[in-house]
Amino acid sequence: MRQEGFQYITVLKAISSKKESLNRLAGWSSSRVTPDKLKYNITRSFGYDPMNLMIDDEEGKPIGTIQLYDFNEQDKSCKLDIRIGDRDYWSKGYGEDAVKTILEYAFFKIDIFRVSLKVYEYNDRAVRCYLKCGFRCEGRTRQSAYIDGKFYDEIIMGVLKSDFLQLSDK
Repeated sequence: MRQEGFQYITVLKAISSKKESLNRLAGWSSSRVTPDKLKYNITRSFGYDPMNLMIDDEEGKPIGTIQLYDFNEQDKSCKLDIRIGDRDYWSKGYGEDAVKTILEYAFFKIDIFRVSLKVYEYNDRAVRCYLKCGFRCEGRTRQSAYIDGKFYDEIIMGVLKSDFLQLSDK
């Protein structure tokens, strides 16, 4: 992983232009995504700049993005978002490695206590990844996402610093 620059917007737009990545993973419509809208979404945190990183393959090719955002200083919490856009890189460990790396940074470098995320119910691959990284299912919002003519639940997941520490003990 590496800190992103302006290339982040271009890569995220390329990832987002793939219909399957958009509609099935992110719930976005590529016709509505513009660089300005992406930049707005990336910087939407409450008074804090989000931490945006590129996920690269072994050759340095950008294959996705990961970010921590919506930092709450009082509660020592934030949210996580990750996208790996190219199907050829799915189920190869890139997501798990990126999530574990950014969680280690969050918990041990910037003293975050809790990280949360939402994932669509049909994204079993992502749910398995998050569980391997210490996340627990905390609830769901029923039929809250309308994608490709169908409603889906969003699963709410969270990981505490203590949950993540238990992974290291195993």
